[in-house]
Amino acid sequence: MKHSQVLTILTKHPWLIYGIDIVKGLSNKGFPKEDFINLAKIPKKLAKTLLYYLTRYDLLKRILINDKDFYIPTDNCLRAFKMVKRIALYRDKIYLYELKNMYVLIVLKRRRISAYTVSKEMIHKVKEVLKRERELSIDEMAAVLNMRKDVVIKILRILEVLGSVRYKMTKDNVKKYSIMKT
Repeated sequence: MKHSQVLTILTKHPWLIYGIDIVKGLSNKGFPKEDFINLAKIPKKLAKTLLYYLTRYDLLKRILINDKDFYIPTDNCLRAFKMVKRIALYRDKIYLYELKNMYVLIVLKRRRISAYTVSKEMIHKVKEVLKRERELSIDEMAAVLNMRKDVVIKILRILEVLGSVRYKMTKDNVKKYSIMKT
């Protein structure tokens, strides 16, 4: 598999990035399934599913040694290590990664791993609008940027993890976002 094919897999299935990050913390020579499950911070069934898909997409190779499952990172996994960069860990369940020209926000939940991808260009647009307008609510930002509200919320969440924005509540219980001064 080529570099571009690994990038395509990670772009189509960004939740696999969390699994790659876990594998990065384990041995390159191989590791037992139990080590992965213990390090994953997610339920056992979800960790096993993650291992299954990492194996399915040829990022790990599964071998049996003494009736125990061991996993070895493939060359594709090593390529993925070079592509993916963890930027932040926020509140122990939210991870932010950088992958080529986008950010990937991973949120660990009880029954699933949610992954949201946003291009760096969109992040830059929101920052510019906040610098220009000083303070905006989510609805105002969506109208100014001509974006869907859910997309604006994800972008603001990424900026919050990066420490670039802050919000304050108004008397009407509306969050007003602004750029943090550095």
